Amino acid sequence: MTTYCPKRQEFDSEQMSARVTLVVLDHNHNTERQQRLTSEGKPCFKVAYLKTSSKWVAKPVYDPKSYNYVSDMLNAVVVQQETHSLVSVTPSTRHRNIAPVPAPPKDELLARHISRFAQN
Repeated sequence: MTTYCPKRQEFDSEQMSARVTLVVLDHNHNTERQQRLTSEGKPCFKVAYLKTSSKWVAKPVYDPKSYNYVSDMLNAVVVQQETHSLVSVTPSTRHRNIAPVPAPPKDELLARHISRFAQN
């Protein structure tokens, strides 16, 4: 997930939705990968340390990922663009905040405001 959605970068909801969709496509396309075999024909494993359990474990090594689906998607977009069948997505209506009630006037809020640093 962090390949497409880095934790140190902020994305708006449309970008995040597109990136999560890419994660799902990548995962679903590569779920049937076979475990890699050694030259002797035995299943290949790597050794990894788990910080959560403080233990060493053996993890299977799989064949490399395939990204064939990306070229298929790009070709489909080009065909849709050429035939003008590409549907434009209008941005969703954005709400300025998540409050269930509208904000009161600023003057009213300032009149109620009490600072903890105010000197009596």
